[in-house]
Amino acid sequence: MRYIPRHVPAVHYTNYVRALRDGDPASARHTIVALAGQGFTVDAIIRDIIAPAQEEIGSAWGASKITVAQEHEATAIAEDALSALLESEGPFPPGHLGEVVLCAAEEEWHSIAARMVTVVWRHLGWQVRLLVPSLPAQDVTELIGDADIFLAGVTCAMPANLFGAWRTISALRQRGCWVVVGGRGFGPDPWGERSARALGADVYATDALSAHGTLVHLRSLGAPVRRPGLDLGERGAEAIELTKIGPRVVADCIDLADGLRPGLLAEDSTVSQARDDLQLLYRSVVAAVLVDGSWVMEGFASWYHDLLLSAGADPSIGDLWLDVLLRRLPADARLARAVVEATPRS
Repeated sequence: MRYIPRHVPAVHYTNYVRALRDGDPASARHTIVALAGQGFTVDAIIRDIIAPAQEEIGSAWGASKITVAQEHEATAIAEDALSALLESEGPFPPGHLGEVVLCAAEEEWHSIAARMVTVVWRHLGWQVRLLVPSLPAQDVTELIGDADIFLAGVTCAMPANLFGAWRTISALRQRGCWVVVGGRGFGPDPWGERSARALGADVYATDALSAHGTLVHLRSLGAPVRRPGLDLGERGAEAIELTKIGPRVVADCIDLADGLRPGLLAEDSTVSQARDDLQLLYRSVVAAVLVDGSWVMEGFASWYHDLLLSAGADPSIGDLWLDVLLRRLPADARLARAVVEATPRS
C-alpha cells in the first residue's frame, strides 16, 4: 500500500524518499527546509515525511531491496535533514519550558527516533539533553549529575532491548525523575502501554507531541521522590540471570547447530551471522519473559521468516535456532523455555 501523508502534499514525500534512495543529501535538505519555509510545523514534517520515509527505507532493507550501506547512508541523510529543521526558528523561546533528558535504552543503538523527538521538543520550548545511542544505565544518571533535571524520556526501537529499557528506566526512577517512554520496541497497541508500565515507566507516549503534553503536566507536579526500579519478581530475576549467561548459551547453540547441520556454518561469515541472529533471538526471549508478552516472539518469528525468504535463505533456519536454544537453555529457566516452546515455527 502506497503511503499518503496526512498534512504535507504527497509530492514532497516522494521527492524526499527519492533523495534518500539516490544518496542525495542536498535534495533531501532542500525538501525539508522548503516545507518549514511554507509554514508546516516541525511535528507535521517529521510525522508526514521523515518518520515514514525512514520506515520505508527500513522495510526496503528488510526485504533485501537495498544494502546495509545504503540504509546507513539514508539514515545519515535523514539526520542531516533533521539538523536543518533544528536550525529553523521555533515558535517559542528556546528552553523556556525547562530541561529534559532524552536517552536511548541501554543496548539500543538506533538513535534517529530520539533525534526526531528532540527536534520537536526543542521547537516547542524544551532544552533537551540528548544522550544517544546506547549508554549504560548508570552512566546516564552520572552524566545528569546534580543538574536540576527531573523529567526524562527513554526511546526503545527494538523489543530485544526491553531488558536494557528496564535498566535505564530503573536508574532514572532512582535518580528522582519522571520517566516518559516511547518507541516501537515497547510493542504495538495495546502492548506498548502495558510493556512500558510493566517496566516502571510513568507514561507511554505514542508520539513526540503527546509526550510534550505529558511533560508539561509532569513539570507542574514537581520532582518525584526517588523510587527504586520496579520489582518484576520471578520474571525480573530470570531475565537478569539469563542476561548474565547469554554469551555462553549462544556459543553453545552455535556448537550444537554446527553438529546438527554439518556444512551450515562452514564459513567464518556464516558463523558470525548465526551468532548475531542467535543473540537477537536470545535477547528477544529475555524481553518476552520480562514483559510477559507473546507479541514479542510472534513479531520476531514473522520478521525473521520474511528476512530469510527475502535473502534467499532456508526459512527453516529459524526453527533450527529455536530448537538449539531450547536444548541449551538451563532446565530451571522455566519462563524462557515456555516462551521458546510457544514461538511460532515456519
